[in-house]
Amino acid sequence: LSNNTVIFTAASTKQEAYSMKRQLKKDGHVIAFVQDMETLKEGGVLRLVEEYVAGYGLSMEDELNLKDYFGYWEVLRQCCGQQMSMRWRNDMMPQKFKTSKFAPHP
Repeated sequence: LSNNTVIFTAASTKQEAYSMKRQLKKDGHVIAFVQDMETLKEGGVLRLVEEYVAGYGLSMEDELNLKDYFGYWEVLRQCCGQQMSMRWRNDMMPQKFKTSKFAPHP
């Protein structure tokens, strides 16, 4: 890879992220950031933005834009994406696709 390549990668745990980062450095890459789901769960989106800003050397304006963007994204991913509750998703399905294992929301 060329010297101006940015590698985006993610890990499930802090340990996996550490191992990835160590291996990429060993392979001669400059690493700004490796995202892991464990840290994301602990610190939420605001911590993720702080790590992006620090890792990529972003400006205050970039930080504000990212916080704004991810604020909306976080709501959408929970209400309308894969992280929507199975019960709520079932409520929104057409009747012929609903399952009886979930009671409807009150």
